[in-house]
Amino acid sequence: RLNGFFKIKNLWPQIKLNIKRHISSLDCIHNRKILKLIRQIAESDEFVNHSILRQLWIDSNKESSFLFKRDLKPRTLRDLNHNTSNVQVLLLPDHNKIVNNLFENGYSVTDRALERQTTDSIFNQLMNLNVIPSGKKNNKEQQPLPEDQMLAKDVMNKDNLPWRRWTFNSEDLLSIPEVSCILHDLAMQNIASDYIGSNLPIIIKPTSWISVGREQLSYSEMSSAAQLYHFDYDGFNFLKIFYYLTDVDESNGPHTYINESHKRFPEKLRNVIKPYGRLPDQLIYNIYGLHNEVKITGNAGKIAFVDTSGFHKGSVLKPNKKRIILQVEYVDEAKRFGRDI
Repeated sequence: RLNGFFKIKNLWPQIKLNIKRHISSLDCIHNRKILKLIRQIAESDEFVNHSILRQLWIDSNKESSFLFKRDLKPRTLRDLNHNTSNVQVLLLPDHNKIVNNLFENGYSVTDRALERQTTDSIFNQLMNLNVIPSGKKNNKEQQPLPEDQMLAKDVMNKDNLPWRRWTFNSEDLLSIPEVSCILHDLAMQNIASDYIGSNLPIIIKPTSWISVGREQLSYSEMSSAAQLYHFDYDGFNFLKIFYYLTDVDESNGPHTYINESHKRFPEKLRNVIKPYGRLPDQLIYNIYGLHNEVKITGNAGKIAFVDTSGFHKGSVLKPNKKRIILQVEYVDEAKRFGRDI
């Protein structure tokens, strides 16, 4: 019995079609154990535990994601350009380039960005919201207490804070009109749809946080703040879009990605990869090469489209430097992984 957090409708007919079309290029379908589990999941009307799906994804060397993609209905040019949002930043030429870059490299950035007026408005509204610390306090395991929360503007104005990450409440973010517009931007939804293989991608509730630089970082602190290389697995197919709400250079934590690491794991890595956990930088460099490390910098309003099933991290901030980022995530509507939607 498959039991846990994940529920889907019967996708086995689509998977059989994918197998037939691509039998010569897929290795996992020749493994009876993997194929049996894929069929069991695809036909199940029960909830499936995330850890089972994650292990399947690793065992199949990410091919399960490909098998669970579905055919898309063709959209017209008008569909791609139509948008009701008042913060649209992308046009059709960018759409094609972004989607192609995602398939090839695992990430894409564009010269277009949110207008400064928009980012300034979001930033100013965020400053009056509470943020809750997370991770480790002064390198010690400690759950934050209600009195540990602070106004965002106080976090931004104080130095030597004990916590390295401060997170906004998602419900508070939804009260900001510009954030709501971003969530309903059809240009973004169309990019996500074309990349993850879903006609109607579901938006995970937005998240936003303040990253804070501190002295004397330990390995465990860097791990808890997602500042060591790791990969996400939030669904068979998903996409995250990051919006910088502060200027970001190499001193205050640019999002850092390993080019093309969203593709199959190299054989050298398959022997050491685990379903959860972080990997040291040097191991990643030895396998992928330092030249494939990409640090995404830019002014407030910068937009990065990232398949975070590839290896990524937030670079370490210099002491007392700050960074605010807004994240919007899209997942396939038929493949929910127990996330808060």
